[in-house]
Amino acid sequence: MKTKTIKSLLAVAVVAVTLNSCDAISRVDLKDQKSVDKMLPSKIEKHIDPQSTVFEIMLGTTSDFSTEMDVATVEFLSPGATEPQSFSITIPGNQKPREGKIINVGINKKEFKPETGIKLSDVDFSKIASNVAKATEMLKVVSRPVDGISSYTIKMDGKPENTVHSFNVRSKENTELGSQHGRAALVTNYYEFSFTADAEGNVTSKDL
Repeated sequence: MKTKTIKSLLAVAVVAVTLNSCDAISRVDLKDQKSVDKMLPSKIEKHIDPQSTVFEIMLGTTSDFSTEMDVATVEFLSPGATEPQSFSITIPGNQKPREGKIINVGINKKEFKPETGIKLSDVDFSKIASNVAKATEMLKVVSRPVDGISSYTIKMDGKPENTVHSFNVRSKENTELGSQHGRAALVTNYYEFSFTADAEGNVTSKDL
């Protein structure tokens, strides 16, 4: 568990709330399995061949406190390809994916072997909302609300049954008026809890 702080200029905060309300319908809400099923697989497969070998899928949001994901970053190997690729797919709208460079040297070196991934068509998204719900119940025991999910990662390891889900949940502590660069700002203190889940949906946390 980590204690963190977010500072937001008041004018910026108002704009962010307005944008969030407009885009929410086209984002993936990790608390709602119907939203996950409707948006996530089809959005990824629109840009990536379902027969591709996938190593990792990372879901993220531009919001400080939200369970609705804006971006899916996928590390994969296309059928017949020899070099892995990384696509950052914007979930709202119809933008083309942004291609990223996968680092294969230095301290950030990653080993991409076909046998460590699984086919995109075999990735199971069906337990995401259930995993979040179980984490929510675990946090109730320590009287902490779920105010947002900063990231949700699905890591492959050769077989679907070896897949590991990991996600970070944010829980607000308090919000107070402060300053940033000489301007009025809202200062939000929060806790971040890390959770992991196996392919069967068994959820654990090292922070609880």
